[in-house]
Amino acid sequence: MTSPEPQKVLKELGLSTNEIKIYMALLPIGSAPASVLGKRTKLPRTTAREVCMQLTDKSLFTRSEKGQSFIFTVEPPSTLMHLLEQEKELTRHKEAQVNTILGQLNLMHNPNTLLPKVRFYEGQEGMIQLYEEILKLKKDVDSFEDSGEKDEYIHDYAQSYIQRRIKNKMFNRVICPDTNKINPTSKKELRETRKIDSKKYPFSFDIKICDNLVGIFSFDKDTPVAISIVNKDIAKNFRLLFELVWNQLKR
Repeated sequence: MTSPEPQKVLKELGLSTNEIKIYMALLPIGSAPASVLGKRTKLPRTTAREVCMQLTDKSLFTRSEKGQSFIFTVEPPSTLMHLLEQEKELTRHKEAQVNTILGQLNLMHNPNTLLPKVRFYEGQEGMIQLYEEILKLKKDVDSFEDSGEKDEYIHDYAQSYIQRRIKNKMFNRVICPDTNKINPTSKKELRETRKIDSKKYPFSFDIKICDNLVGIFSFDKDTPVAISIVNKDIAKNFRLLFELVWNQLKR
């Protein structure tokens, strides 16, 4: 296994480009004033001195006075481990800070909030994602179905959805136009269907009510989109609307 370049590792430890230049320049000679290091790295003297002070703060250099200038001495490379300890200490400090506010944040983030949770899904992949969310609930489904647009738009997945719904033992009550051919009443497919006049009510959407989730699917060819609303009260009222229509229709 090839060893990584020292400069790359030093950069990952958080050293800047100039700090790496100065550090690598002092390693072979041990001690030198900033002016010498500036010449060796082609950095301005003031920049070299500032970088040397930064490396001193990081415990990688020590400094001593000689006349009116400072002499910088590089510490053994093993001192680099000190930087890792500093990072760990900083991480521990951040963790402690986060822990002090978690209680307040949890109070602000109430998963049982009364506000509906609304998500938008675009295109074929988005719609399939929402159907998958409904399957995960493993609860019975009441649905207003389209005239057959879904089967045209996602035929293979539509068939797979039905089989997996059956596998999850999710009974499905369906209200749909009489032109819909894929949702007949079937004990085997755990479905009871009641039809409406497609000339009067040519539905082209799919609304699924499952537990506290309402999924609305539009199969418009130009802008296929789906919306999920998770809210107990909204789901209850959609279900009441379904019951109203269901009870008006013949078996």
